[in-house]
Amino acid sequence: MRDERWQELLTRLEAPPGRFIGEYQAALKLAPEDWVLHANFGRLLEAAADEPAAAQQWQEVARLLPHEPDAWFQLANLAYNASSFVQAQGFFREALKRKPDLLEALNGLGLSLLAQGQADEAMRQFKSALRLAPSYSAARVNLAVAFANRGQIPAAMTEYRTILQLETNNLAARINLAKLLAGRGKPDEAIALFKEALALKPDEPAANFNLANALVAQGRHAEAIPYYQAAVRIKPDFAEARFNLAMEFSRLGNLAAALPQFAEVVRLQPDFVNARFNYGIALARQQYYAEAAEQFQETLQREPDHAGAKAALERARKLVKSQ
Repeated sequence: MRDERWQELLTRLEAPPGRFIGEYQAALKLAPEDWVLHANFGRLLEAAADEPAAAQQWQEVARLLPHEPDAWFQLANLAYNASSFVQAQGFFREALKRKPDLLEALNGLGLSLLAQGQADEAMRQFKSALRLAPSYSAARVNLAVAFANRGQIPAAMTEYRTILQLETNNLAARINLAKLLAGRGKPDEAIALFKEALALKPDEPAANFNLANALVAQGRHAEAIPYYQAAVRIKPDFAEARFNLAMEFSRLGNLAAALPQFAEVVRLQPDFVNARFNYGIALARQQYYAEAAEQFQETLQREPDHAGAKAALERARKLVKSQ
């Protein structure tokens, strides 16, 4: 009987969040001023991917408990997720008025400012969080990203190395540091870090993708292919990984494997000009001249001055006529 009760509970917990919306609505009719109900309903609606409705519930919590930071923080996160960065900034500041040492709000405010191009002020927020908690890795990662975006690569690398001293399993710091090392002409160090990241999380698409890129940069093309394939398997809409995989298959002469990858890339990103052009080249090499001509035409529609596509389209059309 005990096992049956626990199984029933587990089954209910596994149910889609939307199933419980009606129950919350009924409960709130009975207790409209219950801030706990509003907060829990907000979390449920967010889990059900109805963020505007979730925001309405958190507005109610803010009305009922205006002196508490949590509702303002939740509203800020929802606004940030909706790319309403100015609104998110205001909500984060409201949360910080009520709790100035709220690390997550300082970090969120920094991200909102960074998204608006206010790098100096964003970095001040990240540094404020780190003064309160030097081991708060989220703020340090974002500070390092801000340094890197400004071209201050040594400063960014120092921050990433600090994170890895404090938190040896930090995935983002390891991947980002590896990317910077690869860009600074240190591929061996970068490859080692990417492999460490994959040891921590084998199904991380960015680590697989960037490791493959680092191997390609060293001319180790055959070694790169399995990592591109892993990135695509884990994240099927990863268009850039598919494109690089298609290019590596083409390089090896495996056009049968390259073509479906190119086709998926242009489906995912119709305006990816380089993918369309190379898709056309691969089709032409397989003697699918009409299909190749179509891709060259699509390339020129998006980039009329593409010299390679102009010449290739002319050749493909001649070959279609000769078939």
